[in-house]
Amino acid sequence: MKIGKICLGGILVLVLLGCFTLGMANAQPIDLSQWAEKWFNLTTRTTGAFYDGVSIKTENESFVVYLRIIKLEVPGELTGVLWQLDEEDGWKGYPIAIKVIGGTSLDFLCTFMDESNPTSYYFGFSARVTGKQSKGVLKSAKFKSLGGFSWEHSSSDHFASGVSISGSFIDPSRLPFTP
Repeated sequence: MKIGKICLGGILVLVLLGCFTLGMANAQPIDLSQWAEKWFNLTTRTTGAFYDGVSIKTENESFVVYLRIIKLEVPGELTGVLWQLDEEDGWKGYPIAIKVIGGTSLDFLCTFMDESNPTSYYFGFSARVTGKQSKGVLKSAKFKSLGGFSWEHSSSDHFASGVSISGSFIDPSRLPFTP
C-alpha cells in the first residue's frame, strides 16, 4: 500500500513538472508596444514612521507623479521617465525601468525596485496595469499598486513606509510642466 502511494506521488510530481516545463517552453513574450508614449497621472500615498533619534512619529504623505512610458525593451521591461516635483528645482524627470512579470497586452503585472543607493534608500512596488481598447487602439488604462514600500536612512534620521500608487492615463497636453 505504501509503495503504491509513493509511486502515485512520484508520477504526479513528474506530470506536474512536465506540464510546467511545456508551459514555460510555449510562453510567448507579451506585446506591449501599444503602451509606448503613454502618460500616467499617479497619486502616491505613503503611510510611514519616522525616527529622529529620540522618538518614532507617524508621517503620512500624498503626492502626484507622472509616468511616461517610452517603449518596451525585450524581454519584458517598460522603460520610461518618472516626473516628480522637486521643491527646489520644479519638475524633474528620472529614468525608470519597470519589469513586466506576466499577463496579457491589456492586463499585466509589473514590479519596480530602486536600489540605486542601497546604504541609505530603498523603494519598490508591484502593480497591476489594465487597459481598454476601442477599435483596436489603447484608449484608457488604470495603474494600481498591489503593495509597495520605502525605506530611508541617514546619520540622524530613519524612515520606513508602506506605499500605495494608483492612477490612470493623462493627455500630455494636461501636464503641469513641459517635458
